[in-house]
Amino acid sequence: METEDLVSQWEKLHLSKEESSFFHVNPETYIEEGARGKNCLVGKALTEKSVNSEGFRVTMSQIWKLEGWVIFKELGEQCFLIEFQKLTDKERVLSGRPWFFDRHLLTMMEVDETISIHSLQFRFEPFWVQLHNLPLATMTEEFGQQFAEAIGHVIRVEAEADGRAWGRCLRVRVAVDLHQPLLRGKWLMLGEKQHWIPFKYERLQSFCFKCGVLFHKGRNCTRTRAEQQGDEQASYQFGPWLRGQPRITNIFDRRRYGGGGGGNHRKDEQQGDRDRFECEEPRCKGKALKVEVLAGKQDTSLAENEEEKKQGSNPNHQQKKQQ
Repeated sequence: METEDLVSQWEKLHLSKEESSFFHVNPETYIEEGARGKNCLVGKALTEKSVNSEGFRVTMSQIWKLEGWVIFKELGEQCFLIEFQKLTDKERVLSGRPWFFDRHLLTMMEVDETISIHSLQFRFEPFWVQLHNLPLATMTEEFGQQFAEAIGHVIRVEAEADGRAWGRCLRVRVAVDLHQPLLRGKWLMLGEKQHWIPFKYERLQSFCFKCGVLFHKGRNCTRTRAEQQGDEQASYQFGPWLRGQPRITNIFDRRRYGGGGGGNHRKDEQQGDRDRFECEEPRCKGKALKVEVLAGKQDTSLAENEEEKKQGSNPNHQQKKQQ
């Protein structure tokens, strides 16, 4: 890193008395700036190529679909300081990670006003990881928390209210270390049976197929190339098979059917009726309110209206009215 090189150079210099003295910052100064920093993020595109700054600004602002404005300030080395008008927009962007620009991961960090921006270490990024081939007995929230710790810090496990997560796979949101090889899977021992549990990472784009590191720049891969020893295929220990198709939650997966008159299906219908009633109730109340407000006029004119209807059905009365 350029910052580390500068630090090592300054450590070798002999500083003068003025250079060695410290300037003490007024705490009120950075407290005010810290309030502004709450609406900011620092993003870095993990790519060897230079990033088109204008294309980055336009593309990301359109993808995020923000309610307020956003400002991008270029910091160099594919880094940007991103300031949001609304804090809700910033939180929405953070919760929607990972983001990509031109198939390259955009790693993000919140701003700490007490440290230099160039000292930030982009280390972790949250991913949804699919754990496949799990026995049903292990597809629970508690097991997912324990088993996925091998990948990284577990943020949450997708499970039902009772903790059960039976399905095609177990989905776990994990903070993945960008500087370590992706974990491809892990052995599981259940009783006397062994199970290989392969991992798939949702929305995974470009990464080094030789070493499996997300932060890695492919041309500078330090891993010894196996093709130098005559085995070209063995050099690729990682591949696109680590990518998992994002799973779309189906509401019908949790709906219960059957069970007779007192079953859950009837309860779902009753709940649906209550939901529809709650939606329609304000309109009913509005009509009732209008009737109550006009009640006085309706009481005085009700008899006249009924009389006009009777007379309207009499041909002699209609002919007399026309004359």
